[in-house]
Amino acid sequence: MPYTVSEVESMLARRLRDASGEKFTALSGIKLEAINSAVRDIVFYTLSLSAGDSKSRSRAYSLLKELNTVDPNISIPSSGIDINSFSNRFNTLINIYVKPVSEQDAYWAVIRDITAIGRSQNMWLHGNSKYPVCYINANKIYVEVDYGDYPVLCDVYYIRDPKEMVTTTPSGYQTDQFELSDKFINITLDLAQKYCYAASSDLEQYKIFAQEAVEKFLIMNNIRRSQPVEASVGQASRTETDKDLPIINPIALNFGDKK
Repeated sequence: MPYTVSEVESMLARRLRDASGEKFTALSGIKLEAINSAVRDIVFYTLSLSAGDSKSRSRAYSLLKELNTVDPNISIPSSGIDINSFSNRFNTLINIYVKPVSEQDAYWAVIRDITAIGRSQNMWLHGNSKYPVCYINANKIYVEVDYGDYPVLCDVYYIRDPKEMVTTTPSGYQTDQFELSDKFINITLDLAQKYCYAASSDLEQYKIFAQEAVEKFLIMNNIRRSQPVEASVGQASRTETDKDLPIINPIALNFGDKK
């Protein structure tokens, strides 16, 4: 059974020793805002893992499986499609299943980084109906197939943004359910406590829970703290196992704090 937002807010209130809501009142909205901020931070930093190797991407997408979604049979013209047209708020592209009109079979597209967009001008590297390529540019998704096959039908798989959590009747892009996996509940509460203590200027407690949240996130994602080393020596001395692990700067990983 997933947690309701009301249950998460009650758990946060007990952690803050404010179960009666005298300090962090419901009217102030601080607890609810803190919970929403915590979930957005978790999604952002989990997705940051997907910038690594395929194992990192797989782990990140698996951790956020509750936010995995698909928009089927989307017609994409040669001019691309705006990501704001999707049924949910678009966050990160996972892949596109392309159904070109001239081919009997459908194919998974290769996702091309926008920095390699110049390859589209190369006749050998441009996508085609049998080997489609997709990329995102200027808030649009483009799919490269043979020029005579547009528009092309696609199933677009992506990670959506988490919905705004509310304790009242949800409307629009809102929910009264905790959307992430139950495994994230404790780190969500740690981060939410951090925000509440920041709002109340309790800086000592703020630092404690900020640090605890970082440690839990690193452990959950099997990430070791890296020691700063000189680049050339560090790269040469890393083991093969080390190379598979993303390097996280523990100072930079502060879940949204601004210095």
